[in-house]
Amino acid sequence: MKANVKTLLGFAQRAGKIVSGRSAVLGQLKKGRAQMVILATDSASDLQGEVKSWCSGRKIPVFYAGTKVELGLAIGKSPRAVLAVLDRNFAERIEQELGREEP
Repeated sequence: MKANVKTLLGFAQRAGKIVSGRSAVLGQLKKGRAQMVILATDSASDLQGEVKSWCSGRKIPVFYAGTKVELGLAIGKSPRAVLAVLDRNFAERIEQELGREEP
């Protein structure tokens, strides 16, 4: 994961615009507050399916970026399999950076 993405995730976390973990992310998806979702590349397939199912019906972009450890470190927490960005501006900027990443 690029340093720019990690930095943006850290800023969003400090601003209170990130939720992490299965139940928190699904709760925000149900409430319609999530602007984008980031799944760890090593997250469980059942979690991936559940999150993608919720997001596809609501047209919320889903990205794969980093491992659980990398996502957790980016937001200053323990390893996380899934994050949701709640702010549109942060989501757009992170999406731009993720779009530029090379596989």
